[in-house]
Amino acid sequence: MICDPAKLTRQGCTGAPDFVLEILSPATAFKDMEDKLHLYERHGVREYWIINPGNDTLMVYSILPAEDSARGYRKPVLHTRDDTVSPRIFPDLSIELSRVFDRDR
Repeated sequence: MICDPAKLTRQGCTGAPDFVLEILSPATAFKDMEDKLHLYERHGVREYWIINPGNDTLMVYSILPAEDSARGYRKPVLHTRDDTVSPRIFPDLSIELSRVFDRDR
């Protein structure tokens, strides 16, 4: 998701997206949790969410504030199906994970 309109040009998006959400599958889990994690961190994706439907969890990685001396993601926060979460960049958006992981819908 691109939040900064200045990143959009006729050629598409220039720079990193602000928010990325991945849904793990067995075939891509390692790539999403290792390769993409480091790529997004290196390029400044502000928030990276990894949903694991296999164990009904959400792992949230957030970039450290610019004023911190260390650059990169904070220690990830693990959420379970009973949690309600909000992206840091969209604090007014609330997502009930029980609805995300509801397989009867």
